[in-house]
Amino acid sequence: ADSQENRKNTKALLKDLIESKAIENYIKNAPRESIDEIKGLIIYNEGLETEDKKAFKTMILSRFPDYDFGEGKKPVVVNVVKALSGFLATEASYDRKIEELKEIKEVQIPANLKEIQAARELGDLRENSEYQYAKEHKRELDRRVAELSSDLNTVKVVKKEDVVPGLVGFGMKVHIKDNLENREFYYTFFGRWESDPDNGIIDLNAPVGRNLINHKAGDRVEFDINGRACDYTILDIEEVDF
Repeated sequence: ADSQENRKNTKALLKDLIESKAIENYIKNAPRESIDEIKGLIIYNEGLETEDKKAFKTMILSRFPDYDFGEGKKPVVVNVVKALSGFLATEASYDRKIEELKEIKEVQIPANLKEIQAARELGDLRENSEYQYAKEHKRELDRRVAELSSDLNTVKVVKKEDVVPGLVGFGMKVHIKDNLENREFYYTFFGRWESDPDNGIIDLNAPVGRNLINHKAGDRVEFDINGRACDYTILDIEEVDF
C-alpha cells in the first residue's frame, strides 16, 4: 500500500513539475554535469510518461548531441575539427624573416657601428647631427632585432598538409557574399607576414579572420567591427598553394 501511495505521489509531483515547465527550464540551462545527475530520475522514473521521457531526451540531445544516456547504445560522437589559429606563417615567410634578421646582424649593425665611430670623430656630439642620426638608426635596428627574434620564437610555420580542408582558416581562399551590400568578394587568409589587404590577402588574426575562422560553406556569420555591422554568407572555400 505504501509503495502504491508513493508512486501516486511521485506521479502527482512529476505532473506539477512538467506543467510548470520546471524540468524543461532546468534542462535548458543546466551544465552537462548536472544533466548527468538527473538523467536517471528522468529516463528511468516509472511515474513519467514515455512521451515525456522522449521529449526530455530530445531537449538534452539538442544541447549535447553526443550525450550518452547509458541505455546500451553507443553515443554519437561528433568530431569537432578546428582550423589552425594563432601567429602563423608560411615556410617561405619564415625563411625571409630569418634572412632579414641575419642581414641586420651581420651587415647593417656593423655598418651602423662604423657610422657612429666616424661621427664621434667629428667632435662635439651635442651639435653633431651625423652622430644623432647614427644613434637613432642603432635604436631602430635594435628594436627590429628584438621584434624579429621574438616573432621567430613564437610563430608556427604552417605547411600545406597542416591546412584543414572545408573550414575558413590559414591558406584558404574564401568566396563571401556581403548580405548588407549585396555584393560578393574573395578573401585569402594567411598570417600577418603575408598580409596584403589591397590584393585581398588578410591576416587570419585580423577581426574579419577571427570572426570567420572555423566556419564552413553555407554558414551565415554576423558580427561587428568597430561599430560597423557585418553580415556575411560563406559561399565557397578552396585551398591555395603556398
